[in-house]
Amino acid sequence: MGESLLNPERRSLSRTGSTPVDTAALFADAGLERRGASLVLGDVRLSEIAEKVGTPTYAYNAAVIRRQYKMLDQALAKLPHRVCFA
Repeated sequence: MGESLLNPERRSLSRTGSTPVDTAALFADAGLERRGASLVLGDVRLSEIAEKVGTPTYAYNAAVIRRQYKMLDQALAKLPHRVCFA
């Protein structure tokens, strides 16, 4: 998802519904994948998380956060910057 902001090739995905959205690419960008009937984040089924802690809940994939941070940091490398998260 965030990668589409930095990678112009990914901008062809429509948010208006006039062009089919590549959900597989969006899922992959967010670190999500479908395995059968399950939605998986970081090798953990989201249904398993929901069963253990209930819903609603937040689930983060640290590998995706690190990847997105690295991409943003590299994109801003020529500028003085500080990347913050809240």
